[in-house]
Amino acid sequence: MQRWLKMLVLGLMAAVAAQGVAGTAARAADTIIMGEVTRTSYQWPLWIGIAKGMFADLGLTIDEKFFTKPPESVQALSTNATNLNYTVPVDSAVVAIAKEAKIVIIAGSQEKLTYDLIAGPKYATMAALKGTTIGVSSLRSGSTVILHKMMRGNGLKYPSDYKLLELGGTPQRYAGVKTGGVSASVVAQPTSFQAEDDGLKILDTAARHIPLFAFTSIGVNIEWGKQNRDKVLRFLRGNAKALRWLEDEKNRAAAVQVLVKETRVAPKYAERTYESNIKQLKAFTPGGRINLAAHQAVIDLVVESGKLKQALPMSSLIDTSYIEEALKGL
Repeated sequence: MQRWLKMLVLGLMAAVAAQGVAGTAARAADTIIMGEVTRTSYQWPLWIGIAKGMFADLGLTIDEKFFTKPPESVQALSTNATNLNYTVPVDSAVVAIAKEAKIVIIAGSQEKLTYDLIAGPKYATMAALKGTTIGVSSLRSGSTVILHKMMRGNGLKYPSDYKLLELGGTPQRYAGVKTGGVSASVVAQPTSFQAEDDGLKILDTAARHIPLFAFTSIGVNIEWGKQNRDKVLRFLRGNAKALRWLEDEKNRAAAVQVLVKETRVAPKYAERTYESNIKQLKAFTPGGRINLAAHQAVIDLVVESGKLKQALPMSSLIDTSYIEEALKGL
């Protein structure tokens, strides 16, 4: 009888252990559909979290969905075609939320602009761009608003001094300048470094005109976030660990390899991007915390551009509760 009882107890313990393993496997299958705009250094921490297992360790799988135009990515998030957006263009989010889109920013991504204005070899100065056509993502995208700010800083006004042509994301804009289809465009690093080696010119940098600016942040579909808060918190914890890993100098070489793989740029350009983004500009928001001043700069520029008549309340744009809860104990 005692032997039988002992076997029963052992069997129950084995069943409980098996259930625990099954639960872990189920958590490992939790998938987040992640929206992104093209492939640039903005997603660097995300790709590190995937490559180095930060998200997998927390029971998450990231299903990446790419868009060429920022408004398309915001639309996908608002309809829950994507659950989270790692590079949600904050200016587009501001406009969409003002129109009652069901999205909200829950964490910071980059608070420094890593855009450069590149031009064809015959354009030696910003003044030389007067009367030409400049390539943009879309007529009302965030990078276009930044372009206008840079051009005004150099004495050029739209539409009297230059025209615009919609081309798409950074890769498409770079191709437009390289082939001579447009005179110039703003592109994200490391593409600008490659452009310089290809004989194009870097005429200006966005950070010179706008030193603090939350160009992209992490956003969530509001209803999906409410129903899947645990997934969101796990993702934000994994992202914070990836950011910490990226900023550690001892991981520099491995981080460069990740960027090379994901953006398909030569290692020397990825290395320059690490030096610029991580060491000099310190472009990524520490831990993913939200820099309110950087987001306010975006709201102000959206109003200045005429896309909104008045500023959107910060409380309508941002929900800090996710990142605050996620970072506890990290």
